[in-house]
Amino acid sequence: MSRSRRHWLGLVLAIAVGVALGSVVFKKSPPPEPVAIEDGQTIDFSSGQPGVTGDAASRAALEKANQELDEAAANITL
Repeated sequence: MSRSRRHWLGLVLAIAVGVALGSVVFKKSPPPEPVAIEDGQTIDFSSGQPGVTGDAASRAALEKANQELDEAAANITL
């Protein structure tokens, strides 16, 4: 086999290995499962996975944020 053919064969083989490794490394993960949300509950992503919480501290923070949004929107005119 000539030297030129060996170089081309090596190049094609290197590209094929690179594509194969790239498909393994950059494999997409499956989408997360949907989480049902009810009024007064929040989604907690601190563990890396969505989890629904409805404790008193979360409800108080949610009510405070809603109140602040209502106060800010009260002064808006079109």
